[in-house]
Amino acid sequence: PVFTETAYSFDVTENSGRGSRVGQVLAEDEDQGINGVVTYTVMSDWANDVLSLNPQTGVFTLTARLDYEEVQHYIFVVQAQDTGRPSLSSTITVYFNVLDLNDNAPLFDPMSYSSEIFENVPVGTSVVSVKAMDLDSGENGRLEYSISSGDEDGVFDIGIDNGTVITRRALDRETKASYNLVITAMDQAAPPQLRQSSTVQVSIVLKDVNDMSPEFITPNETSVVENTPLNTVVLAVKAIDKDEGRNSYIEYSLTEDPTISGVFSLGSGDGLLRVTGKLDRESRANYTLEVNAKDRGD
Repeated sequence: PVFTETAYSFDVTENSGRGSRVGQVLAEDEDQGINGVVTYTVMSDWANDVLSLNPQTGVFTLTARLDYEEVQHYIFVVQAQDTGRPSLSSTITVYFNVLDLNDNAPLFDPMSYSSEIFENVPVGTSVVSVKAMDLDSGENGRLEYSISSGDEDGVFDIGIDNGTVITRRALDRETKASYNLVITAMDQAAPPQLRQSSTVQVSIVLKDVNDMSPEFITPNETSVVENTPLNTVVLAVKAIDKDEGRNSYIEYSLTEDPTISGVFSLGSGDGLLRVTGKLDRESRANYTLEVNAKDRGD
């Protein structure tokens, strides 16, 4: 017998069902009668786990599920043998190429990301890099990244190919202290295949920088009777600092003034203004004090 081709190669999509006809070999024998009757046999025993060869027609059918991500190629040796006496035979190599379909969605690892950055980082600073994998091949496995939600103000940008999140605008922790982004990875399968995608949560927390000064929020004027007992609280001074941690802790003090020395004192931690000396309206009817508020930031 002589095969009609020097070798056979067949393309089979990975979603082909069991029992599908996936190829056919053909050998011709110019002898007459039983000397020209040809039967076909696969020489590899394990081939029967995947494909079945009809010994009379040379047609291959699938007997198992294919998966491109596991095996991309199958190579068999097929024998064509006549039924004459003596029996003559020839062999040929048969190639089956499993074609990839977009049957795998991207997978992120890890399943979530978090990052902390100082609020004063320059525009263009890298914040975090996300990574997804797609087991498909070619364009079916090539991923592009985008920010799906959580960045309505357009503060961040992401590398479409590398998944690196960078700042595109100045940050301000006092305006917004954290961001929760949803990032999508989508493969680039060509139509008519449907593209597949996955998402991941990315938490970005802004660390405080001591960029806010204390602000007084209490009235800057009060009155007191001249016979007020010593150590009486006459005013509670209050300032706030929008920073956090040490940067927001406030210490109060009075600017030194010899003309009022010993008459008033100010609590450095509580901001309570007390009378510490004798008041006499006939000697002095009013006092002007300069109060300082300073945070404990570095």
